[in-house]
Amino acid sequence: MGKYIVIQGQNIYDVALHIYGAVEGVTDLLVNNESVSFDTDLKAGDELIYSDDYQINKEVTAYYKMHGITPASGEQHVYPKVFSLPKTVEIYTSAKEVGVEFSVSGNGKIELDWGDNSEVQTITLSDKITVFSHLFDSTIGNKRHVSMYMQGHINQLDISGLRPIELYILKSIPIERFVLNNATLSIDSLPMLETAFGVSLDGLKTNDLTPLLELKNLMSLSLTQTIYRQPTIDAYLIGLVRQHDNRRNCKVVMTARPSGEYREPTRDSNSHYRITSGMEAVWVLTHEPAWNEGGIWEFIINETTYKYEQNH
Repeated sequence: MGKYIVIQGQNIYDVALHIYGAVEGVTDLLVNNESVSFDTDLKAGDELIYSDDYQINKEVTAYYKMHGITPASGEQHVYPKVFSLPKTVEIYTSAKEVGVEFSVSGNGKIELDWGDNSEVQTITLSDKITVFSHLFDSTIGNKRHVSMYMQGHINQLDISGLRPIELYILKSIPIERFVLNNATLSIDSLPMLETAFGVSLDGLKTNDLTPLLELKNLMSLSLTQTIYRQPTIDAYLIGLVRQHDNRRNCKVVMTARPSGEYREPTRDSNSHYRITSGMEAVWVLTHEPAWNEGGIWEFIINETTYKYEQNH
């Protein structure tokens, strides 16, 4: 067991952060100090017993030690944080970020945990797109964890200003439009946006676009200035042909050109297309009459338009 001397301005959560690297360590403090509770007002010089072989986040405690930081945020009443809605989105952003923002419209509610000492922010959605910004009130040694607890219908959600380095969508979101521009991350969880008909991923750096194949309601996809290898976009375009069943027609805008020539691919003995390039996949999508009955497929690639024409 170790002994911790409380300094001026510290509360029990500050002490937990300092010793264990996470406020969840407050449980160990309560177990080892029977006279202490969540409501105890600590005074400078108070001694607390703690388990010195127990740490939750070693990176945080190492950061505090390296930089000589002792958390002392004064009186707070924000822990434990209580949520009434299901956790829906987890976003990790760099520990270097000072402030972030996002915009949203719709109907329903969002409860936000900004990943610092601030209270839970409850947002009542409206049809007007509203920007919500936040300045972090604490420093951390690792990436910051922002959580959204959601219920309702989202008209548009733009999380570009959160500058995520990791994105996890934990449950299906009823959503119409989603925007995530200028990010570097995996989009593996985007299939949870299955109702979305508009997605903007401009400036995205990623190794795999095939999760977008699950979004069969998409009618608009923007990939301008998106950075990926040519096989990455080819795999997505060829996948659109091979997994076309029950898919809406879509307008796709991109600046990087897929491989190959815009031409009809050869066919095998069963008259199935042998697609060998991304541009051949674009040709098929813009020439199959049955796939363009309800609306046409259109690709704008580096300002050149390829779309279904009736005389095809």
